[in-house]
Amino acid sequence: MAAAAAAAAAATTAPPPTCTPAGAFDPLLEVRLPTRSRIFISAPHNMRLHRDGHDDHQDEVYTSTLAHKFGQHLGAGSVCWAAEVRKRVRESGSAEAAARDPNFLLRAELDANGWNAALRAVRAGLGGADARCLHVDLHGARDPPHWEVDVQLGLGAMEQAEAAAAGAGAGAGAGAAGEAVKLRRALEARLRPMLAAKGWDLQAGGAETARPTLNGVATPDRFTMTEQSVAVGYSHAIQVEMSYRLRKAMVEEPELREAFAAAISVAWSDCVF
Repeated sequence: MAAAAAAAAAATTAPPPTCTPAGAFDPLLEVRLPTRSRIFISAPHNMRLHRDGHDDHQDEVYTSTLAHKFGQHLGAGSVCWAAEVRKRVRESGSAEAAARDPNFLLRAELDANGWNAALRAVRAGLGGADARCLHVDLHGARDPPHWEVDVQLGLGAMEQAEAAAAGAGAGAGAGAAGEAVKLRRALEARLRPMLAAKGWDLQAGGAETARPTLNGVATPDRFTMTEQSVAVGYSHAIQVEMSYRLRKAMVEEPELREAFAAAISVAWSDCVF
């Protein structure tokens, strides 16, 4: 695991991104900027949220802790709901009207939404249009047997963008053909052995595992975080769904947490460097 951590550090090293003033971000959010990588990690469900037409979306515990810890290990940036607004929600027992679920936004909301603005601001600091950048969106899922596995890796946003670009006959704006497939296989190769050693398994949709049910794509009129990040110029985006028992274990075991983060980073580097 130490070797994987060292490889991750080397693979994600990049010129320090341009810093964006903290005041430019929505005060409801806690944003940490990347320091030595082109990776941005989000945890949009770290408190109770309203979701149009549905029951409130419940807090996916440990996701913001993992976003920040992964970020520290990889030199990546991270974003989650700020501690003050989370405290208000916990004390009131109800979601705040101003805190829209950023993983279920209407197109008309995107430009004015703080989460989308954070994706755009950080991406602008990571280089020009051709810069390779990774967005990792962390989520909590229920333990097996509700879901078959402890990890689902959704690359649906990338696949959707690639299909649209191919259908439009796009050239330079289409991105590298098959990037989602390559990333699926690389993630599977790096993460599956590490998880299997602990008795866990994943769905990545590569050569050896099933495609995940939770794939990072919403309904046609709604946009997930990874759909948004791909749209604003991140070359790669992954929705990572983690069981409660895995999230808890990673919070309690730094070595496991760092190995998981390193595996994602190294898999991405396998594809782009």
